[in-house]
Amino acid sequence: MNVLKDNKDLACFYTTKHSWRGKYKRVFSVGTHGITTYNPTTLEVTNQHILLLNLHLSNCSINPTSFPYLNRYNCYKHHWSDTRRTVGLEVTPGGIDQIDPHTNRVICSYDYRSVEGFAEVSDYQGGFCILYGGFSRLVSVSVWVFGHHCDRSRIFYVAINRKTDVIFVLLQVFALICDAENPQVFTIEFIRGQIRKYCSTERDSLMASLLDGVRASGNRDVCVKMAPTQRGQRWGLLSMPVDEEVESLHLRFLAAPPNGIFADAVFRFNANISYSGVLHAVTQDGLFSENKEKLINNAILALLSQDAELAGPNAELEAQFQAIRRLVASKAGFQAFTQLPKFREKLGVKTVKALKRNNNGVTHAAIDMLCALMCPMHDDYDLRQEQLNKASLLSSKKFLENLLEKFISNVEHGTGALVISALLDFLTFALCAPYSETTEGQQFDMLLEMVASNGRTLFKLFQHPSMAIVKGAGLVMKAIIEEGDKEIATKMQDLALSEGALPRHLHTSMFTVSADQRMLTNRQLSRHLVGLWIAENPVAMNLLKRILPTGLLAYLDSSDAVPEKDVDRMHIRDNLKIATDQFGRNKVPEWQRIAGKAAKEVEKFAKEKADLVLMHWRDKMGIAQKEVSFVWLWLLSFMQFPSGSANVCLSAVAWFLTRQNPNMVTNKRVSNSNYITQKTKSVNVCTHKNAKGQDIVQRSVLGPVLPEAMVCYLENYEAERFSEIFLGEFDTPEAIWSSEMRRMMIEKIAAHLADFTPRLQSNTRALYQYCPIPVVSFPQLDSELFCNIYYLRHLCDSNRFPNWPIRDPVKLLKDTLEAWKREVEKKPPSMSVDDAYEVLNLPIGQGQHEESKIRKAYFRLAQKYHPDKNPEGRDMFEKVNKAYEFLCTKSARIVDGPDPENIILILKTQSILFNRHRQELEPYKYAGYPMLIKTITMETGDEQLFSKTSPLLPAASELAFHTVNCSALNAEELRRESGIEVLLEALSRCVAVLTASSKPEDMAVQVCGHICKCYSVAAQFEECREKIIELPNIIRDVCHILYYGKVLPRLCSLSVQCVSSFAVDFFLQTHLYHAGVLWHLLVNLFNYDYTLEESGVQTSQETNQQEVANSLAKLSLVALGRLGGYRETVGPPPENPTVRKSLAAMLTPYVARKLGTSTPVLKLLNSNSENPYLIWNNGTRAELLEFLEAQQESNVKRGECDKSFGAEFVFSEHGKELIVGEIFVRVYNEQPAFPLEYPKAFAASLLDYVGSQAQYLHTLLAMTQTNKVESQQHAQRLRWAEMALEALRNVIKNNPGSETECINHFKLLFSLLRVHGAGKVQQLALEVHTHTHILREERHKTQCTPTTVFYTFRLCRLNSNSACEYIYAEHFKQQKDNPDVNWKMPEDFTVPYAAGQGELEVGGVFLRIFIAQPGWVLRKPREFLVSLLETLTELLEKNNPNGEALETVTTAAVCLFSTQTQLADQVPPLGHLPRILAALNHKNNAIPKSSIRLIHVLSDNELCVRSMAALETIGPLMTGMKVRADMAGLACEALNRMFQREQSDLVAQALRVELVPYLLKLLEGVGLETLDNPSATKAQIVKALKSMTRSLQYGEQVNEILSRSTVWSAFKDQKHDLFISESQTAGYLTGMKCFIYVWAISHVLPSPRHISEY
Repeated sequence: MNVLKDNKDLACFYTTKHSWRGKYKRVFSVGTHGITTYNPTTLEVTNQHILLLNLHLSNCSINPTSFPYLNRYNCYKHHWSDTRRTVGLEVTPGGIDQIDPHTNRVICSYDYRSVEGFAEVSDYQGGFCILYGGFSRLVSVSVWVFGHHCDRSRIFYVAINRKTDVIFVLLQVFALICDAENPQVFTIEFIRGQIRKYCSTERDSLMASLLDGVRASGNRDVCVKMAPTQRGQRWGLLSMPVDEEVESLHLRFLAAPPNGIFADAVFRFNANISYSGVLHAVTQDGLFSENKEKLINNAILALLSQDAELAGPNAELEAQFQAIRRLVASKAGFQAFTQLPKFREKLGVKTVKALKRNNNGVTHAAIDMLCALMCPMHDDYDLRQEQLNKASLLSSKKFLENLLEKFISNVEHGTGALVISALLDFLTFALCAPYSETTEGQQFDMLLEMVASNGRTLFKLFQHPSMAIVKGAGLVMKAIIEEGDKEIATKMQDLALSEGALPRHLHTSMFTVSADQRMLTNRQLSRHLVGLWIAENPVAMNLLKRILPTGLLAYLDSSDAVPEKDVDRMHIRDNLKIATDQFGRNKVPEWQRIAGKAAKEVEKFAKEKADLVLMHWRDKMGIAQKEVSFVWLWLLSFMQFPSGSANVCLSAVAWFLTRQNPNMVTNKRVSNSNYITQKTKSVNVCTHKNAKGQDIVQRSVLGPVLPEAMVCYLENYEAERFSEIFLGEFDTPEAIWSSEMRRMMIEKIAAHLADFTPRLQSNTRALYQYCPIPVVSFPQLDSELFCNIYYLRHLCDSNRFPNWPIRDPVKLLKDTLEAWKREVEKKPPSMSVDDAYEVLNLPIGQGQHEESKIRKAYFRLAQKYHPDKNPEGRDMFEKVNKAYEFLCTKSARIVDGPDPENIILILKTQSILFNRHRQELEPYKYAGYPMLIKTITMETGDEQLFSKTSPLLPAASELAFHTVNCSALNAEELRRESGIEVLLEALSRCVAVLTASSKPEDMAVQVCGHICKCYSVAAQFEECREKIIELPNIIRDVCHILYYGKVLPRLCSLSVQCVSSFAVDFFLQTHLYHAGVLWHLLVNLFNYDYTLEESGVQTSQETNQQEVANSLAKLSLVALGRLGGYRETVGPPPENPTVRKSLAAMLTPYVARKLGTSTPVLKLLNSNSENPYLIWNNGTRAELLEFLEAQQESNVKRGECDKSFGAEFVFSEHGKELIVGEIFVRVYNEQPAFPLEYPKAFAASLLDYVGSQAQYLHTLLAMTQTNKVESQQHAQRLRWAEMALEALRNVIKNNPGSETECINHFKLLFSLLRVHGAGKVQQLALEVHTHTHILREERHKTQCTPTTVFYTFRLCRLNSNSACEYIYAEHFKQQKDNPDVNWKMPEDFTVPYAAGQGELEVGGVFLRIFIAQPGWVLRKPREFLVSLLETLTELLEKNNPNGEALETVTTAAVCLFSTQTQLADQVPPLGHLPRILAALNHKNNAIPKSSIRLIHVLSDNELCVRSMAALETIGPLMTGMKVRADMAGLACEALNRMFQREQSDLVAQALRVELVPYLLKLLEGVGLETLDNPSATKAQIVKALKSMTRSLQYGEQVNEILSRSTVWSAFKDQKHDLFISESQTAGYLTGMKCFIYVWAISHVLPSPRHISEY
């Protein structure tokens, strides 16, 4: 059928259609063009009817005669303020209208559909009330007659209860809509269809309070979202919940969208399902009932399958999180979080990706969803499930750190009130009682510590306008103080005083009087906080003593009962009651309880019988009674345990281990794994022998059969885990077991029982003659070393098992030390194989005998010489046992002496222990130093050290480092055991073999690295440093390693760290200095490449050699700083003047001082720079490198180097410059505005230099006139004197306050004015005079004359000439009578200044003066910012604004953001960015110019760029560039800044509006014809285009467009760094104007003769 085009559904209803085919469901829709019915399962149109007549009520009129009851009454309306006013009341066909009698305008209407009834009012005669609004809102009306129009009197009365009115409105709210485009606009949707739009600069804070108020009123179905609700997507009224079938259909829509659009299915789901959760979420009883849990799970999986990284609107992602929130708010969804596979992982990934979008709406929806998982939103919930959900959500510390970082960022910038509110809810559910009772203890402590470390942030929230946020911050603060330790509580108490929180909450707790439950809750919370803050806090108590009366404070300590009893408003949930109710619901039925009781009686009887049977056996074996399963007691009843229990145990073990078909003795449904598990439990009873203190393997009856690891595994883990190992294939540090080993074990056991099996078949009562089974030797374990419960070879394999858990590190360390001792003390066996054969009467010389023959021989002799049968044969019996054990154990295969491979494994294991478990092992002193030092000594002295296949020295030296690094006790112990000297011998031995061809994997390189690390740690202890000072060869070898920095950079890095550690001592600094360490460290600095880090590419030292070089350069920089005493990183290094002198000579004093700061020195040294402090280029760098490499080579090979160690090094290029006070005077004169570190010191140095040249200049006065001053002979010296004077003028001019250094030098400066013939010297001296206010200084030293008074007044630039003249005349008269009188300002003197007439003032600031002095400290910067932006946006929105005012306000805003950059963070929350961007499309071309200037300065702020990325920015900006071509350069510079922030949304906008072709057109010169300097504009265009190409997401598209352009090829390889950016302001106006003013008055100064007339 033909579907109506452009038909939009306005209202839909889920109905039942009755037709000739029967009854079936349909969706009935009323649309803009017709009525439509849809199939509810597919949303296909089944019928459609066109509306032929559109009714518009506004255009149709109703004839009063057609409605006979239409009437109007004159009445009085009684207001709630007890005033009355005349109104009209008119009864209409649709309701009752209130009419203004003067204008006949309808004031309000009361529709009949909302009228609940009428009631009489007793207080007003003849009055009645209208119950209106759906919630019985009271509107009472009383009417009486006026004149002849009516026959009786009536009064109209409206009584509105303010509180009732608020609740009435909040209960009717359906949703809150945040405008995504305009950050000031939000909309409220009501359940009756009304939509109200509002605007506020504090929108988010207002919405947070509004949302809290709505939910506090009982309306839990309200949410905040970006997209408005589409009424056509809801199948029913907003005021009524949809029925169960509609919910089920929309759950299916999520799993399979009917129209194929998933976003549409999500929006439909959110429009129909309440925000508080699915109402019908439990499967009903019935044969054909729907499985609601399955529907909810499928819907959740469908939502989680959507990738959050896909480029899509934020509103869609927000809707997905809100849909998940609706699902998990139900009981089935809440439980699915831990029960549904992959739910947690997918939700975590989706949430993390969503948070990276940095959109407040998406972030709020995601965190609100997490809160629904933290605390159940449904009734009848399970506390255990809540605990499981929390444990999963709080398991990732990194995720929690990201949430707290987002929380702190929003609080610091005053943004995201909704996000802050949601995060506070998250923290409340995790930390605050009673919700914290279901939080895991370890996770609770971790999160509490993380939040407490940012306690100051919470105090900032106490000033927040939202009451909900203040409450949430208070609850979290209460939890921190109550649950944290004393140190945290004390810190919070101090912050409460310093942040002013205590007085604020004291006021709230004492003076809050309200009936609002939220206000009462906040009052109760404030009382708790005040009590916590003043507890044991004398400072707070002193404050209260100054605030409160003494009697009131004394009453707090009285024993009287509290006068007011308040209900607990914070602990709104009783977990104990919930758990009790849940237990009652889950109570076991009576019949099950009786049956269970009977079963327990039977089990008890069987256990008692089994105890009687096993009692004698337990006593004999020395084993305590254990709990045995009833089932296995029943199974064990089939086994007969005679008094000789050992043979029974072994036969039982053999019986269950050798069964090939477990189903023969168990139920067929029992698997092999279960069978082995059950048998292991039963046999585990007899896995001990009587010998206490022996190894578990020796005590276990399974020891000879299974490997040691398997027996330990059975002891340490449950039988179920053992069964998994036994039946599987495992190769781990705790278990090596395979099917081949299992087959071999079965064959050995079967062979051992070969004689007994036939006898048992013939006689079931045959007794097993005990014979120990020989130890089964597994070839797979021949090369393994087992210690404690681990195979050390696997444990040390960091590639396969990098972080294998160690159960008891202390026990393992002790066992490894014992194993080490046994290994080094290993001796050859005392018995040979032939000797054993001879004892057992076996033939010798026939090779190795089979185990069966050995066993028979042993059994025959053991019976013969057993002490019970032959008391004289005890000695022989022991020999037989010893020979049998020797042949059956590994003793026969022991090699002669210690095994180096085993020792290496033992050493590596200890290193792993000290590295991973430092805290556990720190209190213990290492007991293995004697063996370790002996090992290192033997290895060092071995001539075959470097040709060994298994050298011990690398592992031993590494262990030495890890032990010292673990504990200070070990460092001192190593020193006492002469370990530092032994390590030096090893280091010298290995350093001697280092060459340029050495590789990192060489043994010598590894040993040097470990020993350097060991010395680095040892240098932290004073006694160890003294020992190192006594051994100068350590310094020599460490410096020698630095020579190989290019071939062994990682080893060199360790050596540099060692140098940094040594630098903590002055004598070690001096030794390193004389060893030539500076040559090596300085060379490393120039291998740094700063472009690698600035590129933003992720690199690794494993694959990138330049990254290694950069790391070495950074470490060398730190070492140099510590050697000179500049840096304080690990410990405070002493200042070393000698080292500082050398560094200042080779690096210049400016760079040397930077070694102690965070300035990027490495980038400075590896790039060209020229400023007053530094002249650094390729020439100076090459000259220094050549010198360093020569000294490095000479020092290493010949032991010689520069005697001054670089302190006398001078750059050839610097020798041509005049350097005064460490400043290049020529460069400073070229850059006079350069900020100086110490301008006064520089001015003093210049005066000293000029003074040193004064004699030379005065000597020139005595020369003859033929010898001119400017002669070639004195040109250089004179030119330097002129440069010094010029620099003195500049430093005084640009650094106020430095002129004070001229005091006591005026004689020198005046003398320079008499140097005739040197005009420039005289001119510069006079300029110095001008800027130092010499006359003012002279007035204080000499008699004050009228001339100086007049000149001083002129220099002071007073505003009133008349005041100046009056003071001057008065002083002149006094001076005529008394020449010695000094001038003094009258105490009552005031100057009648003008009252700022004609000045433009905004926010209490004169803009003209502010522009002249933008660095002025504002009293209220934020208020000024708000007023300035309001004024600017109002001017931008006018059609013809005042041009001068617009320019002034714009310039003021630019100056404000340029000087106080932090204020730009406040612009996005104020919501002015959309208005500024909209002004770019203005027809008046002056307005786009102002907008571009403002966008340019805001583009330097990350928050502003992020906000502009969320708006439509590029299109309007391009429009502004077209209107104002002269601003194209400024706009392109702004684009360059924005694109460099990696905002992909901005690049996407640029591609959408075709910005790239437009900029390429400008590069061709089209549109730039009118510009004076088009080259600079083109330079900015090229930078902007290059920034776009760096976009990770859209860079390829931009490059593709550029590659098609012919003009781009001419610009792409050019560098435009030398083009200076266009400055928006000419600079501070005060400097130049002041100079012109003073210079002018020096020319018009009247002579003394004129003064008398004046």
